[in-house]
Amino acid sequence: MVDDTINSAGLEKQIEFGLVRGLQKKEMYSALTSAGWPSDLVNNYLEKIQSEIGPAALLQVNVSKRFGSKTVIDGVTIDVRPGEVLGIIGLSGSGKTTLLKMIAGFLMPDAGDVSLNVENKCFSLFQHKEFAKRWIGFSTQTPSFYDKLTVRENLEHFALLYGLSDVQSRVSLVLRKVALSDKQHQLAGELSGGQQKILDIACSIIHKPSILVLDEPAANMDIVSVKNIFEIIRQINETGTTVILATHLLADLDGFCDRVAFLRNGKITECASPSELKKVFSRTYQIELVIENGSDQFLSVIKKYPQLFPKIISYSPLKVTTPMPKRALRFIAAMLSKSKEPISSVSVSRPSLNEVFDLLSKK
Repeated sequence: MVDDTINSAGLEKQIEFGLVRGLQKKEMYSALTSAGWPSDLVNNYLEKIQSEIGPAALLQVNVSKRFGSKTVIDGVTIDVRPGEVLGIIGLSGSGKTTLLKMIAGFLMPDAGDVSLNVENKCFSLFQHKEFAKRWIGFSTQTPSFYDKLTVRENLEHFALLYGLSDVQSRVSLVLRKVALSDKQHQLAGELSGGQQKILDIACSIIHKPSILVLDEPAANMDIVSVKNIFEIIRQINETGTTVILATHLLADLDGFCDRVAFLRNGKITECASPSELKKVFSRTYQIELVIENGSDQFLSVIKKYPQLFPKIISYSPLKVTTPMPKRALRFIAAMLSKSKEPISSVSVSRPSLNEVFDLLSKK
């Protein structure tokens, strides 16, 4: 039995770690009370951390899906919070598209449900499809618009499909929001790849959904188009729209998503902010040195201490990993003092989300 007088910081840390791993409130309560923590203490801390997280879930997902004998989604459970940007990552073939289709109500799960909490009620997406489609927009990997219609005609078409009464004013508003007003009379098939993706996103938000689901919104795009698309998504989110997206562009999720969920073997194995994932799942830091006269001298010394500097990431600038950042910085300071080499800058940071992804993929 856990002693009631034990420092409650230990309990809080266990709850936070449980959240990082994507555990639900009832799962954490059961695990912690079974381990001997007092039920009232567990409840108090669960409520405290839940209040810090924010409002109750807008969307509650608990689904499984098989194709033939293969289980693609195996009891994925995740709550989507109002106004957040939730990124879903995973290896190719991990089931991201299948999961998004169920979240958007386009694919029926074999087991479980997706529940929408709106208007002080909880609705099943699959039992109330006509009601649910008002609340969700879905942009798939393959475009939904018509090549032979103009940009404006496409948006008018989708506005009519949703039964909007203020079609022209809504279309004009969306055109301005996605910066396509100057292309509105151009055929959709004549747009660039990046502009076509933005048009597809525009079609998915024409009815002002509360939730926008995006499957690989910037796949196969050049750097400028990727930047434009993610800026459009950011602006949509800032108006209060909850965004759920799957992408392989992990660098773009770092600092963009509120949380990132890792899909592996049909399950969400981790779900937390990018900074929390990096904090929990990586024990190394990165140190970057910019030295005016080059880094050859430092490099030859650093290579002699593989335990302190286990990996050299790049040579110009000199970027290395270290599990002991304070000791490494003292070592570098001593080297600089001894060599008298001018240094332009030195910085310490956590590793990238890509590196965390690689680590999680090997677990």
